[in-house]
Amino acid sequence: SKKIGEELRSILITFGGDDGGGMTPKILRFLSEKYPDLEKKVFLGEAFGNLDEINACKDGRTCLSWAPNAREIRDAMMAADVAISAGGQTLYELASTSTPVVAVIVAENQVDNVIGWEKAGYVKNAGWCDDNSVLTNIGGFIEYFKSRENRIKCGGAGSSYVDGCGSVRVV
Repeated sequence: SKKIGEELRSILITFGGDDGGGMTPKILRFLSEKYPDLEKKVFLGEAFGNLDEINACKDGRTCLSWAPNAREIRDAMMAADVAISAGGQTLYELASTSTPVVAVIVAENQVDNVIGWEKAGYVKNAGWCDDNSVLTNIGGFIEYFKSRENRIKCGGAGSSYVDGCGSVRVV
C-alpha cells in the first residue's frame, strides 16, 4: 500500500523506451523553473536520443535513471507523489501502485487509453505532446495534486481497476 504524504514533494517522469515527442527536457525545464523544490525522478529508455538536452535541463533535485529494472520502476512508482507519463501501458503499472498521473499523449494509439482513464477519474489529461498548452496544463494539474485528498482520490481510482486480482476474476 502506498503512503500518501501531506505535501506534494516528488514527481516521476516517464515516457517509455524513447522520448520521440521530446517531452522530457521540456518538462524538466518547466518543473525546474516553476517548482524548484520538487524532487524529480526521470526514467530514461534505451532509445532516448536527447540525453544531452535532458542533462542540460536537470537541476540539483533531479535523479536520472537509465533503463531501470522492474524493481526500480516499482519502487520509484511507490515513492512518487505524482507521475507525468506518456499515455501508454505504463498507466496500468502506475494505477497498480495508486500513483496519480498527469498523462501526455505522444501517439495516436494512446488517445482512447488516456480518455478512458480520465473518465474513470484516475488520470488528468494534459493533451498532446505538441499542444502549445501542454505545459500550462501540466502546471495546473500539479497545483491540483498539491491537495492530498486529490492524490488519494485519483490514486484510489487507478488501483480500484488494477488491483492485482484480475487473473483470479478471469478464472
